Amino acid sequence: MVPIIAGLVSPLTIKFFLSISNILTFRPANMREAEQRYGKLYRDYSWEHADKFLVTADLSMFHSLLDRVTVNRDIIIPLYIVMQTLHREGLIDEITEFKGCYNTRPVQGTNRPSVHAYGLGCDFDNNEFSPEFVKVWKDQGWTWGGDWKKYDPMHFSYAWED
Repeated sequence: MVPIIAGLVSPLTIKFFLSISNILTFRPANMREAEQRYGKLYRDYSWEHADKFLVTADLSMFHSLLDRVTVNRDIIIPLYIVMQTLHREGLIDEITEFKGCYNTRPVQGTNRPSVHAYGLGCDFDNNEFSPEFVKVWKDQGWTWGGDWKKYDPMHFSYAWED
């Protein structure tokens, strides 16, 4: 069972998380680093230690579509900060459909594992985001699929480029 994180809303809690975010987060630069930290993926793109790293977060205080977001625990703080900033800056409504973060699958059209297999990416069913929206993500260390060779504007990743 994936634990649920809820109620991360008090200013004191936020200040605490911000102060230790560099300790609690890990951003793999490539598949090899991900495998070293999380374990190898199986043929079905599931992984041995998923139960140790996956959490389900309630981010509905920022957007109703984000009530049960299953992600790798290493990205919960950067994701929380992004959502808090999008909400504060009035950009949160650019999210019109949430497609998920954790998904045991390969990169579309390949047999390479997707960052979603490790719960390190977020997909939204938007093809257009404002530059301000994208900047909020990038400022927290995320990459945006709209900048990739294989254009994927619905995707934000806290890992290597898919």
